[in-house]
Amino acid sequence: MARLKPVRDLDVETLRAVFETVVLAPVSLTRLMLPGMLERGSGALLYGFGSSAKNPEPVLAGGGAAQGSLRNDVLALRAAVAGTGVTAAGITIGALIRGSDAEKLFDASEEARRGFDPERVDPADLAEILWGMATTGEPAEQVVGV
Repeated sequence: MARLKPVRDLDVETLRAVFETVVLAPVSLTRLMLPGMLERGSGALLYGFGSSAKNPEPVLAGGGAAQGSLRNDVLALRAAVAGTGVTAAGITIGALIRGSDAEKLFDASEEARRGFDPERVDPADLAEILWGMATTGEPAEQVVGV
């Protein structure tokens, strides 16, 4: 939670730490898995984003900037591997996932809620969406709850 800073309070150190986790870790893992997938001629690389990856929110500036960067990389990767049998796609989730730590934190804090009642999504529904994306390669991006 210390990394969640509004845009006016965001500093370089916080942004660097967020990018390390949100962008560099998935990119590193992708680079480890991609060669084998390309050699086999099949595979799906699926990534998850929060809604601030597409819809900037001043209170989620660091995470949004990092997720937006990763989203851009995923869509570029998708174009780069087109026709190889490998796909890359993302799911943007603008809802609370039922049973998640985020939902528990949100529900436990009146300050977090601030009168906001977000949509909730079942993890089984997300799994079904992701399975469809992995098996069909479509769509490039699915949006849930935004």
